[in-house]
Amino acid sequence: MMSLEKEGVLWLSLDRRRWEWDLDKVRSRELPSNVADYFADTIGRLPAEVKSALTLLSCFGARSERSLMETLESLLSLRLVQPMEVATLEGLLIKTEGQFCFSHDRVQEAAYERTRPEERPLLHFKYGIALASTALERNDNNLLFVAVGQINRGRPMAMTPAEDDSKRALIAQMNLRIGRESMARSDFASAYSFFDNGISFLQKGHWKENYNLSFELFEAAAKCALVLGDLAGLNILSEQVLKFARSFEDKLPVLYVSTCSLACANKLPECIEQACSVLAQLGENFPSECFPEDTIRTMVEQTRVILDGFTEEDLLDHKQMRSRSKATAMRFLAILETVTQYAKPDMQPIVTLKSVQFSIAFGM
Repeated sequence: MMSLEKEGVLWLSLDRRRWEWDLDKVRSRELPSNVADYFADTIGRLPAEVKSALTLLSCFGARSERSLMETLESLLSLRLVQPMEVATLEGLLIKTEGQFCFSHDRVQEAAYERTRPEERPLLHFKYGIALASTALERNDNNLLFVAVGQINRGRPMAMTPAEDDSKRALIAQMNLRIGRESMARSDFASAYSFFDNGISFLQKGHWKENYNLSFELFEAAAKCALVLGDLAGLNILSEQVLKFARSFEDKLPVLYVSTCSLACANKLPECIEQACSVLAQLGENFPSECFPEDTIRTMVEQTRVILDGFTEEDLLDHKQMRSRSKATAMRFLAILETVTQYAKPDMQPIVTLKSVQFSIAFGM
């Protein structure tokens, strides 16, 4: 309707107080065969800077903050906001609550398809890198979230061979930072994607050159894989950490996640075996075989004697567990506490008693 009005075949008659039109011209007007072609034709008739602004905006989705466009306008030395105002007058964009929104998803599609497929990763990467520098300077996680999203849409293929490994490491570090932010918001799917992208940007030989960054990305990705039920992905991530970890202590977080995954997969005997193996390596010998009744009676009596010296207030105020290795051992005992109820009920009382004695000895 707006295009018909602009072409003069539809107009508002103030004398008659109604809309009027030239029916012959309307009928003779050639229309595109589909909505996408119509919007493409409409955009194609706009000034070059308006078309460029719409194309850039389309790279950021259906809507974007005006402040983001102002930031990019400054960083890229492009006119963006004023051309978007023109596009708003044309009905292609809608301004609402400080945002520019495409009036129809096909408008965004038409604007985005003005670029060749092979150019798109380069554009996303360019915009992301430009925004990332500003986000880091401002310590602005919201802006960094947008920047890293754009960089990831560019993927490593957008990087030139001349770009050094330090830049790859910086991008991986930004993915780790935003992934952790997403985890803190319980958005594990987004976090998993950020960690995965961060891993993809690591250079060859990253376990040697960027051990800490590699370890943190793989460990965090493994935790997300467990939460999301991606056990196949978890196995791949765990294998890498267990292969390249520099110490047994570094392996423990992934061993814990791996043990939990065995429980989730209903592989309870394997879960118990792995938990007991880890406990043994932590110096807590805990055989997985069943215990005779006299052993259980002995442990019950030992535990009773230990608790006799404590009041309820003493237990509530009991010291905190400070030892990292003891706290880790307690986490594996907690897994056994749950799993043995179903797979080895004869072992479960021993696990419970061991956990109580452990807490009294080393803290809560």
